[in-house]
Amino acid sequence: MENHLTREELMGELKKAKINVNENRSSHLMLMAELDGLVCSGAIKGNKQTYALLEERIPKRNLLKREEALAKLAQNILVVMVATLQDFIWWSGLPVTDARKALEL
Repeated sequence: MENHLTREELMGELKKAKINVNENRSSHLMLMAELDGLVCSGAIKGNKQTYALLEERIPKRNLLKREEALAKLAQNILVVMVATLQDFIWWSGLPVTDARKALEL
């Protein structure tokens, strides 16, 4: 939580960097930082909301290849319930070909 800063703390840092935050400029800067995926909500500090860098708050995950994703989906669904191919197709929303492939994997 050490990198999570309240709005006031962030504005203090921007002022130190000689960035103008007056006349509601801070609201526009923070909105743009959120929309650009730079910052997001952080942990509550005391009774105040904080901001955190998105890349620190939500670490990147390794993307699975298609076949790996199909196998993982089938495993996750079928481990917790007994299902037919038709059940799996309905729950997963996969086309029949992909559902069969997932079950094979």
